[in-house]
Amino acid sequence: MNILSKFYLILFLLTISVTSKCFSQIDLSLQQAIETALKNNLQIKQSVVNEAIAQQGVRQAKANILPSLNANMNESLNFGRSLDYTTYNYVTQKTNLANETLTANITLFQGFQKVRQISANKLIVEADKSATQKVKNDLILNVVLSYLTILSAKDGLLAANQQLQLAQEQLDIAIKNFKVGKKMSADISVARSQVAKAELNITTIQNQMNNSVLDLIQFMNLPPNSKINLIEPQNDDNKFQEKSTFEIYNTALQSLPDIKQAILNKQYEEAQLKIMKGGYYPTIALSGGTSSNYSHIVGLNNPFFGPQATFLTQFKTNLTQYVGLSVNIPIFNNLNTKISLAKEKLNLETALISEETVKNNIYKVINQANEDLHAALKTYSYSKEAYNSAIETYNITKKRYEVGLSNSIELNQAQNQMNQAQFDCIHSKYDFIFKSKVIDFYLGKPLTY
Repeated sequence: MNILSKFYLILFLLTISVTSKCFSQIDLSLQQAIETALKNNLQIKQSVVNEAIAQQGVRQAKANILPSLNANMNESLNFGRSLDYTTYNYVTQKTNLANETLTANITLFQGFQKVRQISANKLIVEADKSATQKVKNDLILNVVLSYLTILSAKDGLLAANQQLQLAQEQLDIAIKNFKVGKKMSADISVARSQVAKAELNITTIQNQMNNSVLDLIQFMNLPPNSKINLIEPQNDDNKFQEKSTFEIYNTALQSLPDIKQAILNKQYEEAQLKIMKGGYYPTIALSGGTSSNYSHIVGLNNPFFGPQATFLTQFKTNLTQYVGLSVNIPIFNNLNTKISLAKEKLNLETALISEETVKNNIYKVINQANEDLHAALKTYSYSKEAYNSAIETYNITKKRYEVGLSNSIELNQAQNQMNQAQFDCIHSKYDFIFKSKVIDFYLGKPLTY
C-alpha cells in the first residue's frame, strides 16, 4: 500500500469516526436532562449576569463612603489681553500659563443615607438571586414536562404501530374472506379505514414527539441536530404518599423563590423609606486641597521671584493649601423630600400587598396541584381497568366476528374503543407522573426517578 492509499484510508476512518459521533445518541435520565439545562440555558446565564450587575451596585454603594481624590492640571497659551493668575495683573501679550490642583472630599454625615444604601443594594442582590432561582425552577418544570411528553409520545407511537399492524392484519383477513365469498366489500372498506386511522395516529404522534424533542433540546441549549434517547421511568404509582395542601404549602413557604423575592422586595422598600427620611438631615462634608501656578512671563525684573523664575521655583512659591468644612441644612427644597417620602410609603404598601398576593396565589396553585394529583391517580387507575376491559371486549368480539356472530361494524367499534383506551392509559400514566413531580417540586424534593 503506497503513501497516498494510506492517507485516503486514514481520512476515510476519521470521517467514519466523526460521522458516528455526530449521529450517536445521548442517553439521558431526567436528572441528567435537568442538570444539562441548568448548566447551558441562556436565560439562567442572563440572570446570573444580572446578579453580577447588582453586586457591582453594592461595591459602588460601599465606595461612595470613601473620600474622593482628584488631580487637575491645566496649561493654556493665551493671546491678547488676559489675566496672569500668578501676579493677578492683566497683560497684553502671548502668555503661557499652568495650574495644578489636588483636591480631596469626604462626606462625614448625610442622614445615614449612604450606609443604608449599602443595605438596600444588598437586598437587590438577594432579590436577583431569588429571580435566578425562579428561572431555574421554571426551567426544571419545563424540562420535566417536555421529558415526560416525549416518553408519552414514544409509548403512544409504539401503541399506534401495534394498532397499525393489527389493522393491516384485519385488512388482510377481510380481503381473503371476500375472495372466498365469506365477507362483503363493505368489510374491506371498514378494515381499510382502520389502517388509515392508525397511519394518521402515527403521523400525529410523531409530529408531537418531534416538537417536544426540539423543545427539550432548546431547554438544554444543545445543537439542533442532537440525538437524544430518554430513559424510561419506573412506575411511580406505588410510591405515592398523600400530603395535605397545608403541609405542602408550609414547606413551599421556606423554599420557593417567588415568596422570598416578594419578601426581599418589601424589605428593599423599607430600606428606601429610611434612606428618604435621611433627606431631612443636614449634610456635613470635609474638603481639602493644594494648588500652584506658573507663568512664563515672570521675568528678570520681578521683585518677588527674582531673575528668571523657573517652573519649580514658581511652583514652590505659589503653592497653597486649604481645608474646609461645609454644612448643608435642608430648609425648603420644593417639597421634594416630603413628596418622595410619601411616594416611598405607597411603594412599601404596594410591596406588602404583593407579598400577600404571592402567598395567596402560591396556596391556590398548590391546592389545585394537589387536587390534580389525586384526580390523576384515580384517572390512571380507572384507565388501566378500562384498557384491560377494552382488550377483553375486543378479543371476544373478534372471536364472534371470525365465526360469523358479529359484523365488521361491531369489530371496528371494539377495536376503536381498545385503541382509545390504550392511548388514554398512556396519557394518564405520564400525566400522573408529571403531577406527582410538581408536588415533589413544591416539597423541595429532587425531580428524579
